[in-house]
Amino acid sequence: MNIKEVSIIVDISPQNIRYYEKVNLIQPYHNPINQYREYTEDDIERLKQIKLLRSLEVPIETIQQLYQEKTDLNTILSNQMQHLQNQAQQLDQRIAICQSLLTHQKEKFSDIVSQSLQSLPNDSSSSWFQQMQQDYLNALKLENMIAFTFTPKDYIETASDFTRELTTLATTKNAECIFIQEGLTPKFLWNGIPYQASRTYLTVRGVPLQRVRCEIDDIYLQKQPKKLNRYRLLLKILVVLVTLIFAWSYAYRNSNDVYDFLASGIGLSAIVIIELWFFRYYFTHDKQQ
Repeated sequence: MNIKEVSIIVDISPQNIRYYEKVNLIQPYHNPINQYREYTEDDIERLKQIKLLRSLEVPIETIQQLYQEKTDLNTILSNQMQHLQNQAQQLDQRIAICQSLLTHQKEKFSDIVSQSLQSLPNDSSSSWFQQMQQDYLNALKLENMIAFTFTPKDYIETASDFTRELTTLATTKNAECIFIQEGLTPKFLWNGIPYQASRTYLTVRGVPLQRVRCEIDDIYLQKQPKKLNRYRLLLKILVVLVTLIFAWSYAYRNSNDVYDFLASGIGLSAIVIIELWFFRYYFTHDKQQ
């Protein structure tokens, strides 16, 4: 069956089906003659399972772990049931507040605000901090995945050489590598994350050295929550600001000469520029495997 027929059967849009394939939730057969996807009954059953789990608000990452056998269905359903029960409890409390407000319509709204606020679920300070902490950790994780490089064991000259080196690296790192498009700029899924690889060259002590650079797919980054990208930017700003504050205060405390102070300022500017370069070309884009 083709993707259009499968889309009608399972009532999932072709775009979502392609996305599920891209994140390695399904692996339809690719006809080598026309490169069309051919879906089996097993693929349809898998899509129905995914649809049900997504309707229960189970995250994509958790479904990936299920099919990678890193967790089991009972654990997922138990955790999700607890999560939904917590949500239901909070919704019940808010519904009760709405009913109370409707009952006391004749009273001044300002007179019953305090009492109503006390009845709201307690999710302000601790849960807000925990959510911020989790967002920060997710941003660090995303930052670490943006790109990585490695030195191939053998010189890469053909598409098959590229496929062999990436497969060897995946085996060494105990990672899952599935090729979407082979070639000299191959596209592949690395543990379910889409990347594209390319060759780079540098000279070490007069000897030419070939390196492989793998960068995450831009579409994948665009689909991430906007707050994660804000946290990624915040990481860079915080490091620069902390360095600037400590170094500037040290220079100010230990120098009474205005020229020395200006020289310290120039030095600090150089430090900031170096840090920005470090983030741009190493920390965010050059994780060596």
